[in-house]
Amino acid sequence: MSARRRVAATLAAALLFAAATPWVLRPWFLHADEFPRSESTVAAMADADLYLNVWILAWVAHALGSEPRAVFHGNIYHPAPHTLAGSENMLAHAPVTVPVMAATGSALGVLKAMALESFVANGVALFLLVLHHTGSAAAGLVAGAAFALTPWRPATMPQPQYLGTQYLPLALLAVDCWLARRRLRALAGLAAALALQALACLYVGYFTLIAVPAYAAARILSRGTVRRAAAATGVAAAIAAAGVAVLPAALPYLAARAEGSVPVHDPALITVYSWAPWAYLGPGLVERTGVVPLALVALGLLVLLVRGRSPLPEGATWALVAVGVLFSAGPSLRLLGVDLPLPYVLFYRFVPGFSAIRAPVRFFIVVVTGLAALGGYAFARVTARWPRALRAAAAVALLVACAWSAAPRPAQVVPAQLGRYAPEVERWLAAEPAGGAVVEIPAWYLPGDIIGDLRDARHMVASTIHWHPILNGYTGYPPPNAPFLGALIRRLPDADALGTLVASVDLRWIVVHRADLVSWEVPRWREVATPGLALAARFGTDEVYAVTATPAHDWRAEIVPRIAHPWPTTLEGTPTVPLAAACRSARFVDVTPPPLMISTTFPQPIPVRFENASACRWPALGVRAEGLVVLTYQWVGPSGKRYGRGPLTRLAHDVAPGTTVDDDVMVLPAGGERGRWTLEVMLAQQGVDEPLATRAVEIEVRGFGG
Repeated sequence: MSARRRVAATLAAALLFAAATPWVLRPWFLHADEFPRSESTVAAMADADLYLNVWILAWVAHALGSEPRAVFHGNIYHPAPHTLAGSENMLAHAPVTVPVMAATGSALGVLKAMALESFVANGVALFLLVLHHTGSAAAGLVAGAAFALTPWRPATMPQPQYLGTQYLPLALLAVDCWLARRRLRALAGLAAALALQALACLYVGYFTLIAVPAYAAARILSRGTVRRAAAATGVAAAIAAAGVAVLPAALPYLAARAEGSVPVHDPALITVYSWAPWAYLGPGLVERTGVVPLALVALGLLVLLVRGRSPLPEGATWALVAVGVLFSAGPSLRLLGVDLPLPYVLFYRFVPGFSAIRAPVRFFIVVVTGLAALGGYAFARVTARWPRALRAAAAVALLVACAWSAAPRPAQVVPAQLGRYAPEVERWLAAEPAGGAVVEIPAWYLPGDIIGDLRDARHMVASTIHWHPILNGYTGYPPPNAPFLGALIRRLPDADALGTLVASVDLRWIVVHRADLVSWEVPRWREVATPGLALAARFGTDEVYAVTATPAHDWRAEIVPRIAHPWPTTLEGTPTVPLAAACRSARFVDVTPPPLMISTTFPQPIPVRFENASACRWPALGVRAEGLVVLTYQWVGPSGKRYGRGPLTRLAHDVAPGTTVDDDVMVLPAGGERGRWTLEVMLAQQGVDEPLATRAVEIEVRGFGG
C-alpha cells in the first residue's frame, strides 16, 4: 500500500472511530451539562473517582495554561504541596485538554475532549500496528475497533485515565519498525511512546514497561541469531531514555512517598485485586472485551491450524497476552494449598513505585491489546482473498458490532453544574479576587467516609469554576494534613475550631450547602452567631460566610513542613513521644450511644467524656497523626466476631493534666450481622498498640428497612 493510501486509510479509520465515540458514550457526551453516573454497587466511590479525575484533567489544563511550574501543586487540601501526586496526572493529554480549557473554561469540555481523543487514538494505534504487518486497512479497522470500542472502556469512565492506552500499541509498532529497518527514529518513537504512556496513565505505564520488553524479546528471538544483541541494546536504550524523560514528573510522587502519602501496599491486599489465569476462561473477559475480538481470535487459531505457520507476529503477540495474564495474578498464585511466587514480586521489590499499584487485575488491558491485534491478524488471514469492497464492508460491520457491544444501552447521568449551568454561589466566588482559601460544607471528615469523599470530590469540580484554593479534597493518596483539616471542618462553626483553622491556613470563605446537610449537621448550622464569621451572600439554600476572625496563633508557616515529615511537638508545643507509663492514666467518664444506628456509609458522632487522670499533658493537636492521642473504636458483632479498628477521630487540642474533655467519636455504622452489637470506644496514642482507656457500649444496628 502506498504512503498516500495509508494516510487516507488512517484518516478514514479515525473518522469512523470519532463517529462511533458519541454513540458509545451516549447520552452525556453530546449533552451540554451531564456527567455519566455509576450504576454499580459502589456507586458513591465510583462517582467520587470520576469527579476526582475530572478535576485532575481540568487542573492540569488550567495550570499548564497559566502557571506550569505549579502543575503538581493542585488547589485542594490547601496548603499541602504536590497534591496532584495523590493520583494520576494524565499530562500526556495536555495537547488536547489545554486548548479546550482555554477556549471553554469548562471541566466537562475537557473530559469530553480527553475521551474523544482516547477513543480515536486507541483505535488508530491498533489500526496502524495491524496495517503495518498485514497491509490491510480493513484488518486494521477491525483491530482498532476491537481495542477502542470494548465494553470496559465506557464502563471505566469513573477512571478515565485508563482510556489513554494508545501508546502501548504504538510502542509495539515502534519495536517492529526498529527490528525491520534499524532506524534511530524508530527508537525515538519507542522512547516517546513509553514516556507518553506513563504520563497518560501511571498504571498502564508500568504495564507497558513489562509488556513491551517481553514482546520485543519474543520478536528478536524469532528473527534468527543475526545481530540479536544490537537489536536488544537498542530497545534497552529506548527504555532508558523514556525513564529519563518521565523523571521530572516522577519527582513529586517520590516526594509524596517520602512524606508517607503514597503507600506500599501489602501483598495480601494486592492479591485481593488480582485475577488468577483461569479467570480469563470465565465470563469476566467477555464482559470486558465483548464477543467480536474473542470470536475472531478463535477463528484465527482454527485457520492457523489448517493452513500452518503464519508470517505475522502472532507468536510475539501471544507472548504479550501471556505476560498480561501472568501479571494479572499478582504476587503469588495459590495452587494445591501452596502460594507460588510469581514474577510480579520482583517488580514489587525492585522497581520504584510499583509497590503502590493495588490492582494487578488491570493488566487485562495488556491482554485486550494482544487479543485485539490477534483479531486483526485473523481477519486479514480469513479475508485475504475477498474482494476489497467486501473486506471493507465486513470490517465496518464488525466495527458497528463492537460499538453496540460496548454500550448496548445509554449511561445513567447526573447534572454536571458547570459553565452556564454553574450554581450561583460558585459564580459569585469566581467573581471574587484571588486571595485566601475556601471550604465547602458538608465535607469529608475521616477515612472511610465514602459519602464525604463524594461531597469533597464534587467541591473539587466546583472549584474549577473559581480556581480559589480549597481546604476540601479527595484523592487516592491524600496528604497527611487531610485528617487535620477534616477534624476542624467537622466542628465548624464552633469558634474554637474556627480559631485553629485561621491560625493554620489563610481561610477567607466558608460555603454552607444547607440542603446537603445530614441530620447531625443541621443543628450546628441552624443559627450562625460565631464571632469572626459574617454572612456575605445567600443563594437559595447556599450561604457564604466571610471569615473575619483574627488568629490567636500564627502556625501558617509551620504547616507545610509539618506535612512533609513527622514533627517532635504538636502545634501547641507538646512532645509527640510515646507517653510514659505514669502519663497513661485515663478513663472514660461517659459514652452516650444512640439506641439505634442504621447501617449507612455516613459517619455518626457519638458523644464521649474522658479524663486525663495523669499529671502529664497529652499531645493531640498536630498536622500528622504520629504520636497524637486520638479517639477510635472497634465493633464486636452479635456472634462475637471482632472487627478491625475504625478510623481515627482527632481531638481539637492537646489535653492538659487532670482535664475532663467532652467530644465526639466519629463512628461508621456496622453492618453484616443482625442483632445487638458492642461498640468499644478507645482513647489511644497513635503508634502505641495498648489503648489508654476503653469503654464498651451496646447498640442496636439495623439495615434499611429494618
